[in-house]
Amino acid sequence: MIDEKTKEIINKHVDEYLDGWRFEFIWIDHNREIDEIEPGKFVVQDTDIIIDRSQTYEKILVHPIEDFFVPEEVNFYVTEFIVKLGFPELEDLIDFECSGVIRAEDISIVDPRISDDQLGFLMSQTCFDTSYQETFPEVKTYLQGVYEDNHAQRIQEYLNRIRPFLNI
Repeated sequence: MIDEKTKEIINKHVDEYLDGWRFEFIWIDHNREIDEIEPGKFVVQDTDIIIDRSQTYEKILVHPIEDFFVPEEVNFYVTEFIVKLGFPELEDLIDFECSGVIRAEDISIVDPRISDDQLGFLMSQTCFDTSYQETFPEVKTYLQGVYEDNHAQRIQEYLNRIRPFLNI
């Protein structure tokens, strides 16, 4: 069992490393697992579901005001780090290694692996959520227009999946 103080130290080093990169991501989900693989040596795996704004996506919705969109697919990544702390205190960083992305996959937003909570968060992060619609009624008008149009079956599946999160 890794104590909270050690987790805080490990998280600090991993977060500082990640802060050094300039990402243009919209995070939909993030999970970090830390396991001790030998005394003082830890493997850290960050699992993220994101939209990488530097990539090109097939878009379901394009926000009428903000520079946001809802894509057909989101990106799933697992990134691994190896952190070695001075033993036995486990306070001083001895070594830090980014193993890189060890798993990457594009996941359709209609895939059941994308949870309702994650879809709700996606709508919030891309400013399509109900509170944004209340503040900017033109967003609700845009969404209503999208749902009044006829779409190809594939696009309709996407729209049907996200509709409950749009309150349309």
